[in-house]
Amino acid sequence: MGRLARNPATLAGVLALCACAGSGPRVLSPEVRLDNITVSALSLGSQTFVLSFDVSNPNPFPLPVRAIRYAVMLEQERFAGGETTAGFTIPASGDGAFSISVDVDLVRSGARLASILGSGTSRPLAYQLHGSLDIALPFAQPIAFRSDGTILVHGR
Repeated sequence: MGRLARNPATLAGVLALCACAGSGPRVLSPEVRLDNITVSALSLGSQTFVLSFDVSNPNPFPLPVRAIRYAVMLEQERFAGGETTAGFTIPASGDGAFSISVDVDLVRSGARLASILGSGTSRPLAYQLHGSLDIALPFAQPIAFRSDGTILVHGR
């Protein structure tokens, strides 16, 4: 008979640790908002935009972000999305920010998206944002986020 089986308290402790490790730490979802869209570069082949985001961490501990998966819709048209590695920490019960540079081929994306972006410099555009943050904490699962609002597109 093994040592763990002979000591019920030790066995219970090991099982409790395994159960905790499997579920990971309880992490509340941060609030992620699209703060700014700026035209960074324009050419015939592609347009580069910088998407700036604000993040609020409701947790009493910092969130070290190592990757971000995201999708942004403007006026219900897909604008940008993907995955990017990150290397920043959102302070405990605090706010942070990050930016992502995206290349968009408006010729391939269609006239509707080009028209939406063109009008976005003079009127607020409705946006939907969703994705997840990969957190560098032991056993932490990706944390989903979702938000919507309005935003202007700023020229360079």
